[in-house]
Amino acid sequence: MKLKIVLPVLMGLLLSGATYAQNVQLVSRPVVEKEQVKALKSVNAFTLSDINHIIGYGQSLSLGSVDQCVISQAQKYNSLMFSKELRTLDYAATDFTNVTFVPLIEKVWANHVNYAETPYSGMSEMLIETISKQDGTFTKQLVFQAAGKGGTSITGLIKGNENTYGYILKGVERAKQLADMDSKSYKVPCFTFIHGEADTYAYMDPALYKSHVIQMQASIEADIKAISGQTEGVPCVLSQTAAFNRYWMVRHSSNIDKEVYPEISIAQYQLALEHPDQFIFSTAMYPIIYGLDNVHLTAGSSKLVGAYFGYAIKKAVVDGESMLPIHPTSYVSNGNELTVTFHVPVAPLALDTKQVRFIDNYGFNIYRGDREIKIESVVLSGEDAVRFVCSEPVQSGDVITYAINGKTTGALNGARGNLRDSRGETVTFQINCTTHKLHNWCPIFREIIQF
Repeated sequence: MKLKIVLPVLMGLLLSGATYAQNVQLVSRPVVEKEQVKALKSVNAFTLSDINHIIGYGQSLSLGSVDQCVISQAQKYNSLMFSKELRTLDYAATDFTNVTFVPLIEKVWANHVNYAETPYSGMSEMLIETISKQDGTFTKQLVFQAAGKGGTSITGLIKGNENTYGYILKGVERAKQLADMDSKSYKVPCFTFIHGEADTYAYMDPALYKSHVIQMQASIEADIKAISGQTEGVPCVLSQTAAFNRYWMVRHSSNIDKEVYPEISIAQYQLALEHPDQFIFSTAMYPIIYGLDNVHLTAGSSKLVGAYFGYAIKKAVVDGESMLPIHPTSYVSNGNELTVTFHVPVAPLALDTKQVRFIDNYGFNIYRGDREIKIESVVLSGEDAVRFVCSEPVQSGDVITYAINGKTTGALNGARGNLRDSRGETVTFQINCTTHKLHNWCPIFREIIQF
């Protein structure tokens, strides 16, 4: 049987008493041969300039923890931010003509007293440490600007919104001016994007969400190139939201809220597979520990998320390497057994119930229409495959899902799964006395099985 790589598609299903949308249109996708996977990411390595401006964008998670805790109270290396405030939402337009560069230091956000540790110190430290480990030194500088806005749909972040999108461009203009004044070269290597909760809450059509995000990235890249003069692209490094259970619980009293809605999470996964030059997958959010509200992060978690982004920026942007996430590439059926082969960034695969609490079937479910097919066992098969024994033979056209389950958000009780690769055995990040292993965790997905 010829192995096939099957990209994700949307399909309705029934899960754990919560109804999932049945009116999502199936998408027909071309088969991609296995040998082509590593060629899907083709961006050239990015040559860093003297000043490298990284813009953080999205919703509240892009703006920091909400526990009033600050970890990074001094600049560990030589990274910078604007002198008024790292987060630019409260700037007056005229502030951009006066701010200068100062060391990147975390603090509680004035007038937003709950916001504290952002992802950007973790991002800075991981990026610089990874470069230094490879090259022996880091002689450039990073500048960070947090331009996001809490609780905001993608429609409030696309071009035409002055104090979000417009402030990205004002920040780029000012940073370029400051670099020029110091006779230093300047570029924007990428922007980061932590988003999706507002449009999960609103049950935005996933195709519309993807269209908005694609256009946003293209607009940001074009506008930044016009200001900076750089020829290199400005890819979006994104995470995958995992908070759909939380928003279902908040809203389930109305008719629409009878349906849990993981579609925005799946759309983000699809962006990374379908447009790997423009959208770089940093991490799924479910392995992260959330705060008590099941929406926002603790200070330590915020810094850890930043480290995942920092590593992704190094490998995918600076080095130009593929950062395709773990995803199914082929299916083989043998009686009641189904073997699913995965793209694995760093083999071997592992089923990890320490960092992420165990959940039934390690997070997998299989469906035929609205009927769930019982999974009797799940085991690893070699370095890149998972073998399922089911109660009946699986057919072409059945649906396999991962991490569409759980009750809340995050690694303990949220929508989650236990499948990861082994990158964290060599890639780690230190926060205070804790060493975190930065494994690639399998994203939330829903795919049609094809033989």
